[in-house]
Amino acid sequence: MANELMKAAANLPAIDKEAAAAALQQSSQESSTGTGEFDYLSFSGKRGVYSLGRDKVEPDPDAVYIVEPMAATEGWNCWKGGKPVAKHEWSLYERATKAVREADLADHGPYNERAGEGWQFSLGIGLIDADTQRSIKFSTSSVSGRNVFSDLNLRIAEVMMEGGEGLAVVQLGATTFPAHGQTNYKPVIDVLGFVSREEAQAFFDVDEYDIDDLLDGKCVSKGGAEQPVEEQEEEAEPPKEEKKSRGRGKKKEEAEPASTKGSSRRRRRPAA
Repeated sequence: MANELMKAAANLPAIDKEAAAAALQQSSQESSTGTGEFDYLSFSGKRGVYSLGRDKVEPDPDAVYIVEPMAATEGWNCWKGGKPVAKHEWSLYERATKAVREADLADHGPYNERAGEGWQFSLGIGLIDADTQRSIKFSTSSVSGRNVFSDLNLRIAEVMMEGGEGLAVVQLGATTFPAHGQTNYKPVIDVLGFVSREEAQAFFDVDEYDIDDLLDGKCVSKGGAEQPVEEQEEEAEPPKEEKKSRGRGKKKEEAEPASTKGSSRRRRRPAA
């Protein structure tokens, strides 16, 4: 079954890889979807923590995500009194028809500029939790956050220009930087590798696959092989206790309980 984020991306107007890459590059340089259900991920530049969903839970720091490049967004957020009072958002690939110019933004002032109130440009990316298949929208309007997103978009664009599909496999983190005599935080997006859309879908469809299988290019659809590639090559591999691990992707039957820190590095939790 296709992931909700992939379904949403499929509803966008047809666009070839070169045009998609150009849009990502343009958005990054200027950095100034469909239907479906999403969790919203935010990052606090003051505390350096992530918050996920309505309950604002902190996600597993070892979770692995797949970036859906066709879910990239741009927009504007208006902040006042410590909360957003207005918002505009559009698909990065529909900029020509749906983008809102700064000059056309409604005035919700007066603003406390020292508190960062007013309209701020934002960038957004779409993530798929490799453990739960949950679709996540992660957006930021901070300058440091936009720079991180822009760097990711440029890497995706480079892969697309070389003929790839730009689905990055990533983990999220945080780092500090000084600003106006204070210590602030910005998100870190660690790219583990890039995979094809076919490999990503096979990973979601076949329970036996784990993150290492995905990153090693072993994921194929059920119709493409009678059994997972790893099982076909089992006799050629060293015993499990001698096999060198990269620290990701435990098989489902070997995984710790879902509440254990770092458990998202395995294939994914069984569906509820």
